Amino acid sequence: MGRTLSLFGISKNIKAPFLIDVDARRQGPLMIIEKSRMELGSATFELTAHMPDFPAVKGGTFELDIGGPDVAQVRDLLQLPGSASGAFSVHSVLGPGVNEMERLLLDVDTSLIELHAQANLAPTPDYVSSDIKFDLKSNNLAQVASIFGASKLPNKPIEMTGRVRLVDGGVETTEMIIANVDDISIDVDGLLTTVKGLRGSDLSFRISGPDLAALAVDFGINQGIPRETYDIGGKLLVHDSDYGLRRITGTIGDSKVKMDGRLVAGKRLAGSEFFQGQNGRTIGSRQAACRQRVQVYSKWICVRAANPLVRRHSGCTRTVQPVRQRSA
Repeated sequence: MGRTLSLFGISKNIKAPFLIDVDARRQGPLMIIEKSRMELGSATFELTAHMPDFPAVKGGTFELDIGGPDVAQVRDLLQLPGSASGAFSVHSVLGPGVNEMERLLLDVDTSLIELHAQANLAPTPDYVSSDIKFDLKSNNLAQVASIFGASKLPNKPIEMTGRVRLVDGGVETTEMIIANVDDISIDVDGLLTTVKGLRGSDLSFRISGPDLAALAVDFGINQGIPRETYDIGGKLLVHDSDYGLRRITGTIGDSKVKMDGRLVAGKRLAGSEFFQGQNGRTIGSRQAACRQRVQVYSKWICVRAANPLVRRHSGCTRTVQPVRQRSA
């Protein structure tokens, strides 16, 4: 079974009933597979191939189509990660590229994702220096992120496009990753690691949307955040248990903000700490008669339990130090 599956690019030794039909011919070192079809469980695998130096596969061209009514069954048989269910289809074409690379075209369609990718693949086993351009759509960001070990993200649809290069331990963007999550726009550039939870990632980002309060709700904060537009960018460093924020600048409503700190993605952001500079109307203020523009520096500390000695803001305490006040 293992040798048969290797024709279809599957390296695992699977104990399961299958049916295979192959139409192939050989002329010296040239092997041509006109048509091959394998049924594995409820899924079908169809392959055509042209290998000029058989049994070597290098320099060959392969076209593979996989489909069926139950992707979960195939995922279990092949011991692959994921959470999609129902019908699925995969179409791929692999052939010679330039500079000893191979050219891959890939289309995947499941209940969870729709993926289109073009790649120049470097030699195995680690494929370092491979170049991948992709477009991804999904109806559930949280489920997609969980495949890569990231958690506590919202169950919202996402559209994403970008280009990356494989490096040791992760991927590095060569063209900015642009994503839209509902009405939120996100741009990301930098290094994304493949370590669980994306630990060690070092990213520049920009995020904008119409409602900061709605964004905060996705992270468990439902009080004290204004319903304001926002456009914020800076550096994000992913550590073992928190996210480092560096040189964060942008606008919230008609206020300009600057911020540094660390974000703990736990309940109500417990353990997080921010140093915030704000120039403009006080965030969250509804004082229509306010005619002054104030610059302040604030320190927010998010704690796990109530402290009777301080005023709490949705699980966080804030100290404010006005440093300048002038007429608007």
